[in-house]
Amino acid sequence: MTERISQHNGGTKNDRASNEQNRAQAHRKMALSALHANSSLSVRLKRYNHHMDQARALEAQWGAE
Repeated sequence: MTERISQHNGGTKNDRASNEQNRAQAHRKMALSALHANSSLSVRLKRYNHHMDQARALEAQWGAE
C-alpha cells in the first residue's frame, strides 16, 4: 500500500534521483548503440550527440537537486 502511495506522490527524492540516473544510463547506452547502427556517419553522430545531450541534462538535473 505504501508503495502505491509513494508512486502516486512522485516517490521520494531518492527514488526520483535513482530514476534519473537510470534514464541517463539508458541514454548513454542508446548513444553507443547509435554509433554502431547501419546508418550514415552524419546520422549516427547526430543520434549519438542527441542521446549524450539528454544524458548530460538528466545528470545535471539530479546533480543540482
